[in-house]
Amino acid sequence: MQYDREDKIEEVFPQPSESAVPAQDAKASEAEQNYTPNFILAASQPDVAKAAGSAAETGSEGNNVRPAYTAAPPQEQQWTYSYNTSDVPPTPPTPPDEPVQPKAPRQKRSGKTGIALLMVLCVLLSGLAGFAGSWFAHDLRSEADVQQADGSEKPEAPSVSIPSFIDTTDGLTYAELAALVSPTVVQITTEYTVANFWMQETATGAGSGVIISDDGTVVTNHHVVEDANRVQVILSTGEEYEASLVATDAQTDIAVLKIEAENLPCAEIGDSDDLVVGQEVIAVGNPLGELGGTVTNGIISAVDRTIMLDDYAMSLIQTNTAINPGNSGGGLFDASGRLIGIVNAKYSDTGVEGLGFAIPINTAMNSAQDLIDVGYVTGRISVGLNLLTIRDQQTAFQYRVSEFGVYVYSTVKGSSAELAGFKTGDLILSVDGIEIETSDDIKDIFNDREVGEALEVKVLRGDKEVELQLVLTEYSPVADESAK
Repeated sequence: MQYDREDKIEEVFPQPSESAVPAQDAKASEAEQNYTPNFILAASQPDVAKAAGSAAETGSEGNNVRPAYTAAPPQEQQWTYSYNTSDVPPTPPTPPDEPVQPKAPRQKRSGKTGIALLMVLCVLLSGLAGFAGSWFAHDLRSEADVQQADGSEKPEAPSVSIPSFIDTTDGLTYAELAALVSPTVVQITTEYTVANFWMQETATGAGSGVIISDDGTVVTNHHVVEDANRVQVILSTGEEYEASLVATDAQTDIAVLKIEAENLPCAEIGDSDDLVVGQEVIAVGNPLGELGGTVTNGIISAVDRTIMLDDYAMSLIQTNTAINPGNSGGGLFDASGRLIGIVNAKYSDTGVEGLGFAIPINTAMNSAQDLIDVGYVTGRISVGLNLLTIRDQQTAFQYRVSEFGVYVYSTVKGSSAELAGFKTGDLILSVDGIEIETSDDIKDIFNDREVGEALEVKVLRGDKEVELQLVLTEYSPVADESAK
């Protein structure tokens, strides 16, 4: 069972030597790729450290965890129709004409027959007179019905149509709702370079995005545009634009793009804090990377579901609305057409259906605004600690330690951890009075604190307990790059 992110990879083809797409250097070393400035040990640690990380990943693999969001190249759909003529009943044969009955010889009428015919004629005339009288009375009533007290005619009653979907506030049908929000959702296609043993290749991916301002600002998922050399945005009208990446954030899975266009339809932003379970919603996106503008409907199944994506715990909206590869970055809208979430994942396994997830719009917009203003998400804790969790005898023997737990692997030069006095080999016993068993315990504590707070940390150094004061500092990509 795994969480599938919704975009990559549609197609892989060799990159020609004179390609317009610039070849990129091979990926950074594995250690640099997996370096996390908060508290995650660089991937250059021994294989056993990576084993612990991969164990966590298998149960919560997101749809952009390579290879989870690396899908097979899409194949052209062959739509066919077949008609089962065997079920069509045969044309029934024309029945034979009825035989002509010989006419009986005409008999002489008696006087009694004449009297009977006269009685039948009288009954028919009486019926016709009654029908004429009732028709005349109906006309009189009809004329009276259309006359009001002042003698004017009453207006005709309007025809009533029952919509397929009603919101008590706006009364929108599904058709009206789709027409309102679909122009604000765009298709996104990406190209990025993949290096193998023989050559460099260009791979492609696809996803969705939502226009949040009429000047061409688009919000999508980080995993949709991650590592992309080229990003193209296609509007609902079919117009295509080259997009530039403003900034992106892996932890919230939000990225901001900009296209050179004006007076675009943009989404009305809702409030995800007001959502309730059972509320009806629709999702608009680009499933399979080739069905742009697809609208699906459902309800909110949960408003605060915590799942792990790419080693990050995310609090997401759960919905049974149909979500498919390519929907990532698309919009989740409420019954009034307000944007309440950015679709980013689905739960995929045999026999599992109707488990889609979206980033609450309050979280998405806060991250997007920071990305626009300063280029990164503010208020995030970083102390410059690289940690190693030891849980088995083999790893403990390899590192020559006698106890399981979370050890300081290294500290970033000039960071608050170095200033606090942490040293390689320190075993972290507790943070702010909370016993520590894994590095995730420390992350959870930091996430509940604010920048500038000082925490008391107890470590075991050799055979002595040492108390350290750690000041929480804000993460900055500029500081992160300088530390490297």
